[in-house]
Amino acid sequence: MKATEEIGVNKNTAVDYYNYCREVCTVSLFRNKKIGRWGITVEIDEIKFWKRKYNRGRMLGGVAAEGCVFGGIFRKTGELFTVLVERRNRVTLPVNRLLS
Repeated sequence: MKATEEIGVNKNTAVDYYNYCREVCTVSLFRNKKIGRWGITVEIDEIKFWKRKYNRGRMLGGVAAEGCVFGGIFRKTGELFTVLVERRNRVTLPVNRLLS
């Protein structure tokens, strides 16, 4: 890793720090606080990370096979939310629960 050479730290230390930063970001993203307010536009979208492309890769089961990540952002403040949902239907989508 070039960064470890430039700042003079052990590779294991760099990997540990990277994993810590990744965990902090994950916890922050999946906090699920409410964003926006009445009359403000919050952009929402979904993405499915686990779909096999060109029928390559292993088959996944459980939430990974059926689920997707649903998220929203209020661009003026940078507030955002992300939620892992198992099914895309009116009952499970978190729009009303996460928008103020």
